Order: sequence, then structure tokens, then C-alpha cells
Amino acid sequence: MKRRTLVAGYVVALLALAGGGYALTAQQAAQSWGTLPYQGYLERDGAPVNGTADFCFQLWSAPADAGGTPTGSLLWSERQGAVLVAAGTFGVRLGSANPLSVEVEDAPSLFLRVGAAPGGSVSATGACDATAEGDYTMLGGTQQVGSAAYALSAKQAVPGQDFTVGANLGVGKTAPAARLDVAGNANVDGNTNIAGDANIAGRLTGHWNWQILNLTLHANSTRRALPGSASHQMESFTVDKKSPTSLLLIEGTISGFGDASGSMTQAWKLGSGTEVVAQSVNYSASSSIHSRIYPTTVVLSGHTTTGPQTLVFRYYAANGGTGERPFNVYNPSATDDTRLAQTQSVYRVWEIEP
Repeated sequence: MKRRTLVAGYVVALLALAGGGYALTAQQAAQSWGTLPYQGYLERDGAPVNGTADFCFQLWSAPADAGGTPTGSLLWSERQGAVLVAAGTFGVRLGSANPLSVEVEDAPSLFLRVGAAPGGSVSATGACDATAEGDYTMLGGTQQVGSAAYALSAKQAVPGQDFTVGANLGVGKTAPAARLDVAGNANVDGNTNIAGDANIAGRLTGHWNWQILNLTLHANSTRRALPGSASHQMESFTVDKKSPTSLLLIEGTISGFGDASGSMTQAWKLGSGTEVVAQSVNYSASSSIHSRIYPTTVVLSGHTTTGPQTLVFRYYAANGGTGERPFNVYNPSATDDTRLAQTQSVYRVWEIEP
């Protein structure tokens, strides 16, 4: 509903700012970015104004009192001259003559006060503070228009220029909790440089045409002697699989020690899925007993079960031999050689959506 105010022959119907005060559409010209669109209806002596009018616009930090006198602080003002008024209706963009101030950006609420004068009767430039407002018929009262924080942020986003935001920026968020807080998918066409932590709940896509859904890191630094056997379970840890159509790329570096010989095969199994063979390795005994790093790499695909599951890594003798071992000690330490510190084996499990 329109709210009408009558002062010295002028009547203005204060209309809501377009889009709640924050509307900045893609159709706006670059020079208008960061302004606040405002529409009003102006009458004089009971008749709609036709022609032009000069306006004084002020944004205050608090509403006017019951008598129409402003309270709080004057945060910003501007004059706009020779504004076209047709059948009483006019439209302007606040900030187009005098840029909106930082004080306006930081204000939690804004209250608009309007003054009017016949077109061309007063200066059309500069601020409209307490000294200048005597040139206008100041219409009683104020209208709350919310906050201009988003408008001023958008003002900095001019094509061809750097974009900066002095506070948290939310996209689809009413209360952003980080410098950039996005609700939904984010598409970046180009390189992305991140200095600091990045928490991603969802898919991270890039030019490689696949998505990394999850990364599980597992490290073991417990020393364990390996007796001769047909099978040695080396590791068992939990992987939380996110997608039924993803694959797992497993990479590991295994720390082993000791003079062993034979042939054994590496194998990986997730939950109740099928065990997948990795590398088969021949081990040759030598006269020197040293600590070595052994690799493992495998891809698990076709496993549709999602959620936390146990991933098992083992060595086994394909021919059923019972006296096999890839090395004598898993994760050797100074117990095996005084020159060694405690070693560890490290495994990385990448969950990838093809």
C-alpha cells in the first residue's frame, strides 16, 4: 500500500524499492551497478505532477520521530535534478549522482527521506545535507528501505575491473559463514588458486572431466614381524564411499625389512565386494638385509555399495604356498637396525566419479 505525505502542497507516495532494495539485474548498464532503484508518486496541490522535478534524497540510520523530524545519523544524501515525472510517477537510482557511502554499506537498516522542488529551480548536483535541504520541500517522515550492503558489493563488480568484498560474500546464503559461502554448485571457468583450507561438500570438477568425491588417508607406523604364511593381512581401515558409480584409486608405499624370497600377490577388497588383484611381486633373498619401500596401486570399480566400509589389503601366495612372506618385518624400526627410526606405511584412497 502507498503511504502518502503532504507538506506545502506536495504529496509523495513512497513506494517500495524495486526488489526489496537489492535488485541488480543483468540488464543494468555497468555505470548503474551498485545503485538503489526507487520509484515514487508525486502530487502537487492535489494533482499528479507532469514535467520535471528536482529531488533531495537522504538515507538515515534511524526513522523520523512522530513529528517527521529525522533521528539518528545522516549517512548519505544526493540531489537529482530535472527528473521526469509522468502522471505523478517517477523513477530514479539512488547513488547515481553521489556514490553510496561505506556508512550506508555498514548500516543494518536504512531510512529514506525525500524532498521535492520544481524542476530546474535548485542545483542539480552535490549532497543534500541539512544546509542544502532548505532548497526543497522536505516531505515528512521516512521510509525504511533495509540495507544496501549487497548493492555496494555489486557496485565493485564492474566488467574489466577487480572485484573486492570487504566482508563475507554469500551466494544463495542469507548469513554467509566464510569469505565465500556458496549454496549449490559453483562453476569456475579457469584456474582456481586457494591459499588456505578449502572445505568442499559436493563435487569438485575441472578440465580432467571427472570428479574427486572423497580422499581417505591412512598411515601405519606399528612394527610387525611377518612369519611364513599363505596370506598376510597388511591393513584394514574404513573408507566412506559416496557414490554407487564411483571408482577407487588406491596408492600406497609400504615399508618393509628383511631377507625374504618367494612370489606373492597384492590384493584389495572393499566391504563385501570382490577382491581385486594389484601387483604380483617376486622377492629375492640377498646377503644384505635392508629396509625397502614397496609400492602398491590398484583400481576398484563396479562396487555399488555406499557408506562406511572396511577396506582390506593383503599379500597372498597364489599357489597356496604356506611359507611365504614379502619381507620379514612390516614398518621396521631401530629394533631391526639401529640406524633406523620408526618407519611407516602410507595409503591414499581416491574416490573418483568418471
